[in-house]
Amino acid sequence: MHPAIATLRILWAAILTSTLILAGVLAFGVRGGEPMTEPVMLAALGAAALTLAVMSRVMFAALLRQGFAREAPRIEQAHDPHSAMAQYRGAAPTRRVFANRDQAIKNALRALHSATIVALAMSEAVGILGFVLGFLGFGWQKVAPFFVLSVALIASLFPSEKKAVSALERHHDAVMPDRS
Repeated sequence: MHPAIATLRILWAAILTSTLILAGVLAFGVRGGEPMTEPVMLAALGAAALTLAVMSRVMFAALLRQGFAREAPRIEQAHDPHSAMAQYRGAAPTRRVFANRDQAIKNALRALHSATIVALAMSEAVGILGFVLGFLGFGWQKVAPFFVLSVALIASLFPSEKKAVSALERHHDAVMPDRS
């Protein structure tokens, strides 16, 4: 496993764990003062949480694209050995291939790193808003959806080299060269 992926996985696990700890603190009865009956606070923080959830995905995709564009790897045309047309006469089919496999992977992981950190922070904030509501006295039935959404968003951001490389390949419409 690449060290950049290991670092991201540690960060991912820490943020997921902290969100679960916040839910556990509320579940075991640590609450604020009087139960809150003002529905405006629930609606306001609910709208903020929904906005954060959507923006975590929008920002993740935008930062990933920005990272891929900033460090554009060199791409070459190469013979496509997997094409069905390779067996027939005529011009050999070609495909777009990254010229330097290791550098392309390094670029993909660098872009994934910044995009994942921002998306994880925004996803965790959804759970923090749920914690705030619970601390203010809202019942568990109103607070639980915040934590469920936060954990689902964080879980979907599990970092892997394969995700980073496939996103880079889609962005540049090129493939990684076969290992030589």
